[in-house]
Amino acid sequence: MKICMFARSLPVHAIGGMELHVETLAETLVTKGVDVTVITTSSPDGKESETRNGVKICYIKGVKPGKYSRGWWQGSVGKFKELESKEKYDVIHSQSAGAYYLLRKKLNKEYKLPVVVSLHGTSVDEIKTKLRLGFNLRAKLGLVRDIYHYLFWDIFFLSACDAVVATSDQQVKVIEKYYPVRNDKIHLVYNGIDTRLFTPRLKNVELLKKLGINSDEKIILSIARMKKEKGVQNIISIFPRVLEKFPKTHLLAVGEGEYKCSLIDLAHTLGIQDKVHFLGRIEYGRLVEYLNMADIFVNSTIRENGYDLTIPQAMACAKPVVSSDIKSVMTVIENGKNGFLYPRNDLTLLSNILFKLLDDAGLAKSIGLEARSSVLTRFSLEAMAEGTINVYKEVMRGNQ
Repeated sequence: MKICMFARSLPVHAIGGMELHVETLAETLVTKGVDVTVITTSSPDGKESETRNGVKICYIKGVKPGKYSRGWWQGSVGKFKELESKEKYDVIHSQSAGAYYLLRKKLNKEYKLPVVVSLHGTSVDEIKTKLRLGFNLRAKLGLVRDIYHYLFWDIFFLSACDAVVATSDQQVKVIEKYYPVRNDKIHLVYNGIDTRLFTPRLKNVELLKKLGINSDEKIILSIARMKKEKGVQNIISIFPRVLEKFPKTHLLAVGEGEYKCSLIDLAHTLGIQDKVHFLGRIEYGRLVEYLNMADIFVNSTIRENGYDLTIPQAMACAKPVVSSDIKSVMTVIENGKNGFLYPRNDLTLLSNILFKLLDDAGLAKSIGLEARSSVLTRFSLEAMAEGTINVYKEVMRGNQ
């Protein structure tokens, strides 16, 4: 089975949920005997192609790295034509809108190839998020863009493909409600994580010392891009309450973004700058060290999107996770059983959940163990790859 995958961004361009998903999915598919080629934007070091862990990667030179652009649309289609003449693919797999232009040019019909689209969020989710964030000029412009994408990109794109892969129970409902896609074209495949990498380990005592944290102190961890819609400000704003009851507690905030300076200012305004540590971007392979230092992992996003992969990663490390009740997160967390959910603006409840977990080590441990068990069962890389292969097989049968 030969797959040609279109993805505008990989971890060589940026570290994010979609990028890591594409990389781990492609590499796991290769271990299952699938031949995978990924067409992506230009390489930061100027490479035209390379093979990494069995995955063939073709870079489109001269286009903006990690971005959709006219150059990407035309270059990716040109590269596909060049490769298809030699490789003879069985399926085209579009990560988000990666293969939009291919469908627009009807090359799938010309080459008689089925197209699978994996969604990493929808324009509907983005519209809902921006409506909640307020109406400054930037939000208004973003809202107009998302409405345009919904009306003139998404509806065509999803109706023209042969299968849509949704990654959460909630996303299935969004597609059914807002998009002209037949139910038999929608496939639910959960995003998987590397449960061999993300596993319980001893705390890195030396790393704690470098951060100025004693081994008997508690740690609350957040990993998120520093954007307003990620809600890190909500954790910081309630942290003084946490320190009143549990003064030997630290907040570690991992991530970069344009909102970081505002978050640092907020910590200083609240007088908790010595207890809030902004660690910047951490390499993917080292995230497990920080997850295993944490006593509690918090995801306070207010953005409607798929569940952040950091949630099952933390759960795989047997950590109790507290998350806002974004609907997609309910695919991963069963409230009170393998984690805790709170209404995204109910910061009093968020505080109370943190108090409960910090005060009851037995509860935190039992929730963490249940979290790991649930991730191993449903969110492994192997389950994700097998589910994806089943989608490939189905569209290939339908294309005969």
